[in-house]
Amino acid sequence: MFSILLSLAMPYAAASVQDDPLVPKVDGTQVQAGEVCWALTHNGTVLGAMFQKIVPLEMDGEPAWDIVTHQRLSGGVFDLRDHVVVRQSDLTPMAFDSVDAVKARMSGQLHMIRLRYRGGSVDGFRMAKGETDAIHADVPDPVWDGNLWGIPFGAIVDLKQGESYTLPIYQYDDGVGAFTLKVTGSETVETPDGPVEAWTIDAGTSPDRRTTYLIAKDDGRELGTRAPGGFGSHLGGDCSGFAEATRPAAPEDTDAPGDAPEAVEAPETPTSDD
Repeated sequence: MFSILLSLAMPYAAASVQDDPLVPKVDGTQVQAGEVCWALTHNGTVLGAMFQKIVPLEMDGEPAWDIVTHQRLSGGVFDLRDHVVVRQSDLTPMAFDSVDAVKARMSGQLHMIRLRYRGGSVDGFRMAKGETDAIHADVPDPVWDGNLWGIPFGAIVDLKQGESYTLPIYQYDDGVGAFTLKVTGSETVETPDGPVEAWTIDAGTSPDRRTTYLIAKDDGRELGTRAPGGFGSHLGGDCSGFAEATRPAAPEDTDAPGDAPEAVEAPETPTSDD
C-alpha cells in the first residue's frame, strides 16, 4: 500500500506493457504473518513511517489474512489506517475499512470507509463530516482491493523478468480499475538483515502514476519502493506508537450504512489464530 507517496509524487511514463498482459495466478498462502516497518522518504530525508501487521484468521469459513497498514507523516499532516481481510488462497478481499485521522481532526467528525466484498459486488458506506453515504458497485470476479499494493505483487506465481500482468481492482474513490505491472529487472537491496535479491516491478493504476516496487525473489516480501520526484520507502523506519492503533474500527459483520455509528461505539476485533 503506497497511497501517500503516490499522492505526493510527480507523474512519469510507465514502462511499456505488452498488449495483452496476463491476469496471473496469485498464491497468498506464503504471505508471512508479523509486523513490518518502512521509513517513508524524500531525497533521503525521512518524512514519516508505514507500519503493517498481518495476522491469520478465519472469515466466512475460509482461511484469511487480516492486514492493517498505517501511514503517518511527521507533523500530523497525514495519518491513514487501512484494514483489509483477504483470502489466504489468492488475496482477493472479503472486507475493508479505512480511517483518516487528519480529516477527522479537521472536521471534528469520524472519517471512515467500510466495505464488504461478496461475489461480484461490493457494498458499504462512507462516513464524513457527520454524514453517512452508501457505497455499492458491481465488480469483476475475481477482483483485488485497490488499496492493497505490494503484497499481491509479491504473491504472483512465477514472476519473470520482462513479463506484464494485470490485476482487476476496486478502489472506493476511483471505482473499478486495474493494477498494471511489468517486471523490469532485478537488483540487490540493502535491508536491516543484510542484502536481499529483489525483482523491480513497475506498478500503477494509470500510465502516468507509477511506482517501482522492490520485491524479494525468495519470499515475495516488499523491501521498498521508488516513486517519481525522489519519494520512496525502505525497511527499518520508526513505527513506535503504531501497534496500539491496529485495532479494526468496526466489527466485521457490520455492512449496512445505518449500522455505522453503533459499530464505532462498540468495536470488536476478529479472533486470531494466535
